[in-house]
Amino acid sequence: MIDTKTVRTKQEIIAKRNLLLPKKWVLGIDAGFSSLKGFAPNKYFCFPSFAHKLDTELQFPNERDIFYRDESGTYLVGASAQNQIGSDDTNETETELYARNRYSNKKFKIVIATGMAIGISENVYSKKNDEQEIVIQTGLPTAYIAKDKKSIIKAFSDHYVFELKIGMGNWKKYDIQVKPENVFVMPQPAGTLYSVVVDENGHNLPDAKDFFSKNILIADVGFGTFDPYGLINRKLVLKESLSNIGMRRILSETSALIRDLYGEDIRVPAMQRYLEKGYIDVLDEETMRTESVNLAPLLEKASDIVFQEAVSSLKNMTNFMRDYDILIPTGGTCSLWMDKFMEYFKGMKSLSVIPGNRNDKLPLLYSNVRGYYMFCFMNSKVGG
Repeated sequence: MIDTKTVRTKQEIIAKRNLLLPKKWVLGIDAGFSSLKGFAPNKYFCFPSFAHKLDTELQFPNERDIFYRDESGTYLVGASAQNQIGSDDTNETETELYARNRYSNKKFKIVIATGMAIGISENVYSKKNDEQEIVIQTGLPTAYIAKDKKSIIKAFSDHYVFELKIGMGNWKKYDIQVKPENVFVMPQPAGTLYSVVVDENGHNLPDAKDFFSKNILIADVGFGTFDPYGLINRKLVLKESLSNIGMRRILSETSALIRDLYGEDIRVPAMQRYLEKGYIDVLDEETMRTESVNLAPLLEKASDIVFQEAVSSLKNMTNFMRDYDILIPTGGTCSLWMDKFMEYFKGMKSLSVIPGNRNDKLPLLYSNVRGYYMFCFMNSKVGG
């Protein structure tokens, strides 16, 4: 049975010694619909892609709080901001949170500014110096790149002047403006493609040459999109973005089951805090009694529904996987589905199923952003 806490959007900042250049501070940033994932020379991190403006000061701040402050006011960012959403909240709409054209939205910019600030912050492993210019590698769903690339570059290269406070720490001032020519965009699944063949030192793994001689299909399933990315004879032959398959859809199906079975209306943006608890309280309005209902079976049923749609789409797009040697499931949703993929395709002796995090111990949600970082690091070595 699914542990619902593992499905909740992750928030963490983990100190880690990564590759470092003397003149460039490389940041891999994956600004997803559900969370922002980051990879830096001295850490990797993740937090929910959500900001909530505070009308009054919080009375009891805690270690999970991330505060952002600029001339427009003070905002909560991340998990604590998500917890401000009520089950029937109509102000924090799904359109605002998950719209494709969110790059000029104030709250989206707060999220990426927070990500850049966390990414350049010092820790025990290293500290960015004044000579190191920030270089960012990010990504977009494959089908969105042509239209959205300029917009996301503009968002990352805006001028951000603000303060940030994490947990019980002090406010820190930031003045960040990345040069547009230092912001690079790749298809999201390509991040995993680089991650699976590059080791911790930035070197290709011994089997990389043989690996790329095979026909490879990456199944990148995130929160908002499912992005199949296929290479046959080293040529890109498949690059799709399906917007109705992913964790958002799973949570939407779970919400519908709760509504149909128990009459409670819990919208997708509010679902996160119930995933943390693992249950919902169903209220009988006549007796004013509550019953606790376990979320895991409902989430499992919803996940199975969406998984079956995902593999059906894959088969339709790839002639039942006949021409592929390797399938690489990746993205946060595939943390739920890895065993399902293994089981579903175990009868195809010609197909190997390899997880996107095969050469590191990080959760699958980091596979793309780790690849962004490694790719950008290697490309930045010259003059860096």
